[in-house]
Amino acid sequence: MKKLEKNKYFLLDKYIKKNNYIFYFLVLFVLCIHQIIFQNLIIFDNAKVAEEHYLGLPNLVFGKIWYLKNGLFELPHFIVSQGGGIPLYADPQSVYFSIFQILILLNFKLETVLKISFFLFSLIGFFGTYLLLRNLFKFDRYVSVFCATLFIFNGFFVNRYLIGHTALAYYNFLPLYCFLLFSSVLTKNLYVKKICLISSSIIFSILIFGGAIGIFVKFTYSIFILVLIFYIVYRNFSIFLNLIYSILLSLLISLSSISYKIYFYSQFPRVIENTTILNNLGSFLYTSLTSFFLIPDPFFYEKNQASNIKTYLSIGELEFGLSIVSLILLVVFLIKIEKFYKKKDIVLYFLLFLAFLLPVFYIVEVSLIFNFFSKIPILNATWTRNRWLLVYIFPLIIINAFVIKKIFSGKYTLIIIFILIPIFQTLLYHELRNKFYPDKSFRAKAVYSIVNLENFSNSLTKETVKKLHVKYIEYLEDQNRLDKNEGFMHNTSKLYSYSPIFGYRLEKLPLENIIKKRANYFSEIKIQNGKYDLFNPICFLFPKENNCIPGDKFTIDQKDNFQKFVNYKPLDFNIPLKQIIANYVSLFSIIILLITLSILIFLLVNSTILKKKNSF
Repeated sequence: MKKLEKNKYFLLDKYIKKNNYIFYFLVLFVLCIHQIIFQNLIIFDNAKVAEEHYLGLPNLVFGKIWYLKNGLFELPHFIVSQGGGIPLYADPQSVYFSIFQILILLNFKLETVLKISFFLFSLIGFFGTYLLLRNLFKFDRYVSVFCATLFIFNGFFVNRYLIGHTALAYYNFLPLYCFLLFSSVLTKNLYVKKICLISSSIIFSILIFGGAIGIFVKFTYSIFILVLIFYIVYRNFSIFLNLIYSILLSLLISLSSISYKIYFYSQFPRVIENTTILNNLGSFLYTSLTSFFLIPDPFFYEKNQASNIKTYLSIGELEFGLSIVSLILLVVFLIKIEKFYKKKDIVLYFLLFLAFLLPVFYIVEVSLIFNFFSKIPILNATWTRNRWLLVYIFPLIIINAFVIKKIFSGKYTLIIIFILIPIFQTLLYHELRNKFYPDKSFRAKAVYSIVNLENFSNSLTKETVKKLHVKYIEYLEDQNRLDKNEGFMHNTSKLYSYSPIFGYRLEKLPLENIIKKRANYFSEIKIQNGKYDLFNPICFLFPKENNCIPGDKFTIDQKDNFQKFVNYKPLDFNIPLKQIIANYVSLFSIIILLITLSILIFLLVNSTILKKKNSF
């Protein structure tokens, strides 16, 4: 009887393997259910989105104003409607050249932009993962779909996007980048090799232009880990050379943007100490276990920080969920670990182990090592240290794939069940969250109404923007107000806006140069002591080259520049030689790479056509 039952399941597995319709239906089902679940959590009541969108969405609308007034290729170096006039393009979180901005410029509504972008990032993450696992690591197609499902349902992507940290969604480009990079090594066709290498560099530069600086270092570190795994599997040293080439090409493409950001950052360096650091390895292991596989525990994380001043992180900040099935497969891996390694590769495994270990010392307080990391620029500017957990997402997925290949190979019925588990766990998680913790539901967190911003954006045309100019300045310090960056809607420069590079409460922005006391204030822009009541933003970016210091205001001698600024027009200012060189390097690199890419694609198509003709 047992033998008959076993044969029955074998026949079912065999049927599933050969039936393409089941496979295609499964892919379609995963993608559709993913969108059904999360598209409904982006916007509520056709007007309200999560709080953190109040930084990104207004800047996208400003980008539309700038484009309509000045065209696409005139850089929005500065923004007059925020902070009394501050740099914009040089801000590390600038999104002017991003997927979101392109959709805004195509006149999509704000809510539509958020929905389309989420769909695009989901597709990129799903098919990037599938191609990487299926075509390069040679896993079964059902195993690859399982891994792709885990990746797009991971808590980091969906939760950060839903709460408004949309730029962090660029992490979904990781598998696509690695697919292109690894293809540039494994494929035999010379044209395809070069096309993949150049394309990978373009993908990498998209993060820099798209304002994804918050995950840039983590993204790069994730690539390094996956390259190590690739080398262990294929022992092809060319992957390290191609990684260097890819990054160098991307740096050439984005050198202008990087240089601007460095100049701005050097004027306002950001160092954050003793925040969200866990007190010991036990706390790290518990946090990892709950964040990746179960339900995040923000209260535990708050209680077990090393600093005397505890910081509460929302449950969304601790979400990296890969579901319980990923934990089960990880446990199987640890129990059967002797099946997954070769003794001759012990040195490589040790290097991989070190790569996994380093982020732990950034999250956990271990005196000497922690102090070393705390002195490294950019690394010491992050207060949400737990975000480094994201570098483990894809390695865990690959480990899951190897376990299925070694232990559950050919058991397609079971693999389909594995695929369904993260979906049902997600549905159950949100249902329980809404029922027992309604104050932490996405509906409860959707407190930013975009009705006025949406109406304003929809009204923008080349004719209507001509009337826009900043006439007033306002100071209203209210942490609960979410319209801090919407000054352009009222021809106003809001002094108390939201720009994290100046500090979360603008403590680094010298507002006393405009108003003596930080109290509620509203007035037309006036001339006082030969100066306009508006910052000269050039002085925040290139003070030395323009004979000023950060915080200086426009003088009456700079009337032409002042008039340009309040009317959303480009300013005249001196640019350092290094920045000029960086601008030209980026421009020529983009032109040369695009021409090269076009030629390679032409040669590839031509050679393919010739081969087909010869075959006949």
